[in-house]
Amino acid sequence: MMTFKAIREEGTSGIHFLGPAENILAGFQYIEPRQVDCEQMKIGRAIHFSHKKSRDAFDAGLFPIDIEEGHDESHHRAEGAQVFLDDWRKQCLDQE
Repeated sequence: MMTFKAIREEGTSGIHFLGPAENILAGFQYIEPRQVDCEQMKIGRAIHFSHKKSRDAFDAGLFPIDIEEGHDESHHRAEGAQVFLDDWRKQCLDQE
């Protein structure tokens, strides 16, 4: 995240940075456990799996991996993101 911020601020990369509303989804885009919201996923070009959104997904029963009670789900964001992206590929790519 900080690398992209630095590249954007330099202004020499030729990359067109759009604002989050147009391009970035926040968190795990599940309708229910392990069922991806394919319509929502058509909007974004990137997903920010923040600590807060990971906690929100965990609290809502939508975090894609099982974590033992008392463990911090934010330490499993990369693993959860991988599972989510695998789910997205299987469920949504053929719908585009």
